[in-house]
Amino acid sequence: MMRVTSKNDDVGSQKGRKGFTLVEVTIAMAIAVLISAGLYTMGLHVRRSANHNRLATEARAFAEERLEMIVATGVENLAKPSNTLLEESSFMSQIKSVVTQTPRVAWYTADRSASAAGDADYAEVHIDVTYRSQHRSAILTNTYSILIY
Repeated sequence: MMRVTSKNDDVGSQKGRKGFTLVEVTIAMAIAVLISAGLYTMGLHVRRSANHNRLATEARAFAEERLEMIVATGVENLAKPSNTLLEESSFMSQIKSVVTQTPRVAWYTADRSASAAGDADYAEVHIDVTYRSQHRSAILTNTYSILIY
């Protein structure tokens, strides 16, 4: 038996296929969009984390600098009214966030009981550093302390 074929018989078969169907292209584009969205979101998270770490590092350096100035002043000069190192101060960080530091001093005698500044053997100095974290969407306070004899 002889069969007669025409050119239209190969339309549904895989023979001679040279491109992608519209469905295949659409699925490939959807996968590419999902991967790109994931990478973009991850990049934003990494940037926010880096900014938070930069801000925390600046705040710590700011507090350490103030503590070094207080130590250089000496325990005998901390209680003087002219001492401006115990006043609150703030600065603008590199990522445009305000960092505020508030020094506190507690005076103690040798037996570790609280005392007035004139009777104290040593001082415990705390610097509270406050800043707004964009990564955590919160106001954070870190405290740095030192004993001065």
